[in-house]
Amino acid sequence: MEKEKQRRLQELPKLRPADQIDISEKQLQLLRDLYDQLPQVPGKEAVHTIEFFIATRKNPQLRSIATAIARDPEGYSRIPRETF
Repeated sequence: MEKEKQRRLQELPKLRPADQIDISEKQLQLLRDLYDQLPQVPGKEAVHTIEFFIATRKNPQLRSIATAIARDPEGYSRIPRETF
């Protein structure tokens, strides 16, 4: 099972510089603190994605991240500008 997990992880698309956004250290710490406050999945060092997403969206201190530009294709793609 572990081999299958590692194989699937290798198949995931790699993060490209164009896919990254800049956030401040304060915002990153807020995300970490929010993650640490959520209940972990039993038997794993993880939280449910949807719970993290909802908690992030509800947190007023993280609203500035929601409007950060995540991708601006600059004419190279038909995909429109996206925010985080």
